[in-house]
Amino acid sequence: INAEYMGCFGKLQPQTKAIITIHRGDQLTRRISDVSVGDVFLCSGQSNMAYTLADEMKARNETVPLNEVHTSKLRFLQSGYTWFKVDSKRSRIRLRDGKNTTWSPIDNFSAVCYHFGRYLSQILPDVPIGLVDESSNGASIRSFLRNKSEPSCQTTTNPLSIKGTKVILNKIAQFNARCRPGAGLCGPEPGQMWDRLMKFKYIKFVGMIFYLYQGEADSVRNNVYGCELIYFFRKVREVWGKLLAISYVIISIGSNDGTFPYLRDVQIKSLPRIPYKTSITTAHDLGGKNEDDPHPPYKREVGARLVKVMGNLLYNRANEVGPWIKKIVVSQHNILLLVDPSSDELNLEFQGTKQCKFCCQGIPFNVAHGKKNEKIITWTLVNNEIRIQVKNASLPLIMQYNFEESPQCSLYNNLNLPMLPFNYLIIDTITINTNPWIKPTLENTIE
Repeated sequence: INAEYMGCFGKLQPQTKAIITIHRGDQLTRRISDVSVGDVFLCSGQSNMAYTLADEMKARNETVPLNEVHTSKLRFLQSGYTWFKVDSKRSRIRLRDGKNTTWSPIDNFSAVCYHFGRYLSQILPDVPIGLVDESSNGASIRSFLRNKSEPSCQTTTNPLSIKGTKVILNKIAQFNARCRPGAGLCGPEPGQMWDRLMKFKYIKFVGMIFYLYQGEADSVRNNVYGCELIYFFRKVREVWGKLLAISYVIISIGSNDGTFPYLRDVQIKSLPRIPYKTSITTAHDLGGKNEDDPHPPYKREVGARLVKVMGNLLYNRANEVGPWIKKIVVSQHNILLLVDPSSDELNLEFQGTKQCKFCCQGIPFNVAHGKKNEKIITWTLVNNEIRIQVKNASLPLIMQYNFEESPQCSLYNNLNLPMLPFNYLIIDTITINTNPWIKPTLENTIE
């Protein structure tokens, strides 16, 4: 089996220690032992996906786990390596400064991808899991688009910005000047990540998650990001098929320039236009201690959420997603939000996120008419209803939740999953009939 030959098998049962023999006529030409048969997943994105397990353990003052019971059936693949597994053996190497350290290939593996596999193995103890990590720092969405096939995405002015518009436009101009194709200053060039992913186009990703943790490099290009994201997933479906299960992550970091809330908004609103089995996994509440920390260390939590959100798409498990708004009703001075908690218990909890500094003394909602913010007089949370009182609730108005650079507080259900940020322009009562977290059917097509 090499670049010229490919072997195909029928449906096989999950197993380890399998042996593959290759014959030419009666002559044995190749014997491959210690083969695992199971589900293979592809993890990709930019720096938050490339954030290594060793980096996470260092930030959390922990040690890289070896020989855990839930990693015994995990197999890992990363650029420049062959498939490997976690064991207790570590090599001793000498760094450039002359210091000695111990090292294992798992140290440099994606922390999120590793934790996803570890948690999935806990609910599928008899199924070997293969994890492919193909990520790169600074990879913009354009680097994931097939070269010379970029969609015609029109640049539009973002009409929802309440403040900081001039700052954002200046950031866009600076970004375009610095990150023009060929400059080599902003991560992989257009098409380079797509080419790297195509190295795995012949792998049969069984019930695969294409886990895209990406967006940091595109915050100032949020006005075309959604179009390019949808186009990218369409091309992914063409390569690996309609049954591919996809999840992409809502990022948590902030930049203090007003751009990240709008990038998250675009990521969330793109889901209905991405075809077939797709879900959102959010990390918007898992930021670092500093609001502008680009690499929060909470990758273990993201991996656990991935398994919860994707359980139904892949393994007929119950959906485990965060709460979501079903209806918004505006009358005189009051705004009523009806919430589906997405769990057995209706009670929602309002609590601080990972980077909470003022412990939820503030208000997670924002109401505005155009660029003028309306003062929220009171707000209450009772079971699955949120009631907000403002001085002027005349329509149209803008209603936002968790629409901050780094959200400080969120509403959680009993699964400890947060409600997705939202940004609605309300001109009448809004009724939302579809779950914004997940699309389990195969009936959707791209417009």
